Amino acid sequence: MNGRALTIGSMVSLTEVIGSTTLQQYCPLLPLCAAKTATPSVRNRGTLVGNLAWADPASQLAVAALAIGAVLRIGRAARSAWWRQQSFFLRPIEPPSPQTR
Repeated sequence: MNGRALTIGSMVSLTEVIGSTTLQQYCPLLPLCAAKTATPSVRNRGTLVGNLAWADPASQLAVAALAIGAVLRIGRAARSAWWRQQSFFLRPIEPPSPQTR
């Protein structure tokens, strides 16, 4: 947690999101939505970032990310781009390419 921002790494599983006391305290919408996503076995393997990257319009986590004003950092440490969640989804199951930013 940094000020009013939470950083969630790309390998954080949905199960870890559900169990995070930090998220439960500061952003309870994400753990609640993660708990409603898929089955336990998928939540153990699936990640929050992977769920968002899939750009599924039926995803509760995508709606939660929109509701909290999420900003996504996409790329590597040396070269990355920042996307507001509302501009990330172009069409169902189609996240933007770097050229559309």
